[in-house]
Amino acid sequence: MRKRLVLMLLVFITVLSAAGLPVFAQKGSVVYDYAGIFSDADKQRIDDAAKTLFSDNNCSVYIVTKPVGEYDYWGEDFLYDNKGLDKNCVVLIFSCNSANEYDMYTYGKCDRLISDGEVNTILDDPDVYDNIKFNDDYVTGAIRFIKLSAEATVTEIGTAIIVGIIFGLIAAIIVFVCVITSYNKKQRSEKYPLNRFASLNLTDSRDNFAGTFITKKIIQTNRGRSGGSGGSGGGGGHRGGR
Repeated sequence: MRKRLVLMLLVFITVLSAAGLPVFAQKGSVVYDYAGIFSDADKQRIDDAAKTLFSDNNCSVYIVTKPVGEYDYWGEDFLYDNKGLDKNCVVLIFSCNSANEYDMYTYGKCDRLISDGEVNTILDDPDVYDNIKFNDDYVTGAIRFIKLSAEATVTEIGTAIIVGIIFGLIAAIIVFVCVITSYNKKQRSEKYPLNRFASLNLTDSRDNFAGTFITKKIIQTNRGRSGGSGGSGGGGGHRGGR
């Protein structure tokens, strides 16, 4: 019996460990080039970078160029137009205007994992800012953006996985100890046969209503945040633009 319990515990721990391993969750293409500024080779370079750099964080990244003729095209517009995409994602939208503006959006777990300080570090990184603003090198800027965004999410997710596995192991040990204790108790005879020499005859019952209490709390959200200066983006999930 105990050998079976040990085997069950080992299986339980293995399942928990497997569940904690991140899986590449990219849904759909990486590049959505509505403005037509990327060649097929450019798209492939960006796609390869995303699949490599985002392989450990169970999130997705999308590089988007604003559709021609659209004055405002935000992250929410992009997700609305592509409803099947991963909602745990980072989105970079190029305005493709004379100022070479670009905006960053985060959704789902990415919105919680990437801090405002990390957003500004990503947007102001020289390989992102200079390549997009001054060199018209959207490809290099996008790949650098993907790398920095991946680093900002992997660190926190890795910590969460370790903590989750530790708590899972603790829970498994507690369950194992409880099962063993319960099993051992069943092997011992009862100290006093209560079922033979004791009984309870309930003759009265009463419910006392103690009253009710209502507590109201205002929940703050992160929607509509904007960091840094420049950029033309907005709406939910907007983290900043340059």
